[in-house]
Amino acid sequence: MAISVVNLWVSFMMAARLYAESRLIPHEVLIVSCFLLLEILVALCHYLLQEMCRLACGNPTDKPGMSGTGNQLEKHEVMPSQVDEEDRLDIIYAKSNLRSLTEKEKFDKNMKDSIHGYIYSVTASLLEQEEVKLLWQEIKQWIGDPDYIPIDTKKWHWKKEDVSSYDVRHLIWNIAVRMGWNKYNTAICANFTKKLFPDLCGKIEAETLMRNMKAKAREGYIKIDMPDEYNPIKFHNIVME
Repeated sequence: MAISVVNLWVSFMMAARLYAESRLIPHEVLIVSCFLLLEILVALCHYLLQEMCRLACGNPTDKPGMSGTGNQLEKHEVMPSQVDEEDRLDIIYAKSNLRSLTEKEKFDKNMKDSIHGYIYSVTASLLEQEEVKLLWQEIKQWIGDPDYIPIDTKKWHWKKEDVSSYDVRHLIWNIAVRMGWNKYNTAICANFTKKLFPDLCGKIEAETLMRNMKAKAREGYIKIDMPDEYNPIKFHNIVME
């Protein structure tokens, strides 16, 4: 306020001098104009002094990273060491995640290769090679999508007259248990088996298949093959390269 009073007196004197030299501008306008200019000049000087003090003392101005109530601010500053630590942890996470994805891709590929070899081995005595290839294409689609519906275009030409629904139930169960029951449960297996082998399972109710996927486990051309605990994608008693 004291500065404003001084500015007012200085404005009167400046206006009087300017008015004496030229009376084109009214005296009152000169007073007001001089006063406003002086006030702006004082405010600018005050701001510059504050900035100089801030830089000299090393106190940062308020930033979005600060929060507070009233005149008290809680500063949430990130120190360089904290930034370095966060970067380090980000790198560790990224590498670990990449390693996990790579291991999963490798596991999925090994599982698919294992199933591929298993199908060719256990069905070689039951189907011609061209039909084995068609069978693999259908099962490969199912591996990628548990809800996949097989293309029912024809009946399979079995080499053995006594091939039964138990053989294909065991075949699908052996594959599904290695892909995980969280996605390939007995209901999924039963529906897929019924659609894939309509000549053997078309007249059997899906619920009956679902309850009896492992029935007569040690009978038929294809038997139930339980996975190993430490190598769950391995098949047993089959011809592999």
